[in-house]
Amino acid sequence: MFQIHLFRPFLTYGLLLFFLVNQATPAGTIRSAMAVNRYIKPFVESNNGWRGKNDVRNGWQNKLGFVADKARSSVVFRLANITNRISSLTLSSLKSYGDDWAKSEAEFNVTVWKEEAIEHATSFRIKGYHNQNTSISYPFRLDLGGQSAAPGRTLTLEISLLGGTTFKIISLMLCSR
Repeated sequence: MFQIHLFRPFLTYGLLLFFLVNQATPAGTIRSAMAVNRYIKPFVESNNGWRGKNDVRNGWQNKLGFVADKARSSVVFRLANITNRISSLTLSSLKSYGDDWAKSEAEFNVTVWKEEAIEHATSFRIKGYHNQNTSISYPFRLDLGGQSAAPGRTLTLEISLLGGTTFKIISLMLCSR
């Protein structure tokens, strides 16, 4: 059975965990879509179409994640006055097949704010579909390098569904290294 681990932001060995959906361990602490939604609520500045979702097929395949489930869905996470440097974003997203996944693509916009002014901004895109009859999670890492967010700054992450009608994030971490 797949399960989920979600943690409040904290520093451990240089890693700032924002939220982590983990399908590899048997010791999950949060096991429902509703719990995902409760966990992320304090970090959400705006949300149009993203939610925790638990896909259960054949009675046992628990595929918990954070999902856009309509065209042009968007969500903005805001971490204000951070206490540790954020130097990278690491995520795992699902690629799948079929009509729901056709042309699925999400754009991720990372913005570092110093008071009310934009200090740095960058973006990238990830496709959510592939031509295989299976669903596979793929890792992605964005190194912010010289554009990292220093303590005291605010970081926003906007995720927008550009194509298709669904996209799934399995894990999302904002890290200090």
